[in-house]
This record gives sequence, C-alpha cells and structure tokens, in this order.
Amino acid sequence: MSQLRRELARVPSARTQENARLLTRIRQFHADSDSVIGSPRIWEDLSYVGERCGRHRIARLMRQAGLRGVPQRRRGRTKPSGTPPAGTRNHLERDFTAAAESFFGRLKRERVNRRQYRTRAEARADIFDYIERWHNPRQRRRLDQQQQGEQLLTQLSVETG
Repeated sequence: MSQLRRELARVPSARTQENARLLTRIRQFHADSDSVIGSPRIWEDLSYVGERCGRHRIARLMRQAGLRGVPQRRRGRTKPSGTPPAGTRNHLERDFTAAAESFFGRLKRERVNRRQYRTRAEARADIFDYIERWHNPRQRRRLDQQQQGEQLLTQLSVETG
C-alpha cells in the first residue's frame, strides 16, 4: 500500500476532530458578528457558552482558516491630555466618560464605517439593531461573568463552626 493511500485511510486524531468541531463554532460566531470580532472576543463568547479551550488555540484556528476581526485603528495622540488651557471654560458642564468614547468608537468601527446608508431612517434602524441585538447582550454576559467571579471571591473556602 502506498504512503498516500495510508494517509487517506488514516482516521483523524481526536485533537484534529475537536479542532474541526471548534472551527465550526468559531465560524458561526464570526458570521453572527458580521465578521467583526476577532479571536479574543470569540474566545470570550465560546467560554460563556461552556467551551473549554485556550485563547491561543482560537487565534491559531482562526488564523489557519483566514478569519479576522476588524482591527482597532491606532492613532497617535495629537495633543497631551491634562488641564485645559487658561481662560477656557466648559460651558455645557459636560463630563464625557471613557466608557461613552469606547462605545461610540466601537459602534463606528464595527458598524457605521462598514456600511453606506441611503437615509437617516435606515442608519437609525441599523444602529438600533446593533445596540439591541449585539452590544447589549454582550454587555449583559460580561456583567454576569464579572458578578460570578466576584461571588467566587467572596465565598468562604472553608466552613467555620
């Protein structure tokens, strides 16, 4: 029997079969996100639904399959942060937090900059869809995971009597 026939007749290993199953789930999450999320967030989603695997394994499988998320744009700072120049005043008394900036940056990167809207109503409907179907459920999952971790930290490790 030739080497090629032996290779074709060989049954894939358990690890290879598991990688194929995992890659199917990865492709599903990637497609559900409109091909936006990368390996760290896919790993987070898989962990949430009970898959036990490492971040680097997910990254390797995605890289081999040619799956990529939308990268963050990295720009240099144009001016140093700190106190505003003398003589300036915040007339609107607004305090924009980093969370709001992060949200709007992600919204633009993952949704708005990737589409062309014909009308404002279409844009409004698409942004609403993104927030309700994608952003809010993800934030709820993250809060659940954070609360579960905090509960584990506050539980007694030994019963006291």
